[in-house]
Amino acid sequence: MRLSSRVRPLAALSRTPARTASFSPRRWMTGSSGIPERPAWSVDQLLSSYPSPTLTSTTVNHLHELSALSPPQDKTEYQALQKELEELVRLVEAVKLVDTAGVEMYGRGELADADRQPAAQLNLDDCKQNLLRNAARTQDQVYVVHSERRR
Repeated sequence: MRLSSRVRPLAALSRTPARTASFSPRRWMTGSSGIPERPAWSVDQLLSSYPSPTLTSTTVNHLHELSALSPPQDKTEYQALQKELEELVRLVEAVKLVDTAGVEMYGRGELADADRQPAAQLNLDDCKQNLLRNAARTQDQVYVVHSERRR
């Protein structure tokens, strides 16, 4: 059997160079399964073009008050926390800049059910009758349960 020129066996794809998520000319290698051997991009790389915000010590202290936490006493630890918070703000601001025009919003669980057909309209009386049909005993469209009281 001969493969067409457009179709290559998996082994031929295992060392195919590709582009990174940011479309830089850097090439990366994939393993035999086609999965990259090293990450092709990183959050740091994507965020490098965004300006880094500056949080004042007043803001950091205010955040600690709001969260009912005490700020670190050690200056080095405090500065590390301040830097980490600045990076989080930078990430949030970058996410806020994403163009979502034309992207349909879904409520929780709606996307998972998007391929399902709309449910048929159910008649409450039909539901009651179907439930009662499974009962061992009914009387006047009500379940009858016999129980003996033990004292």
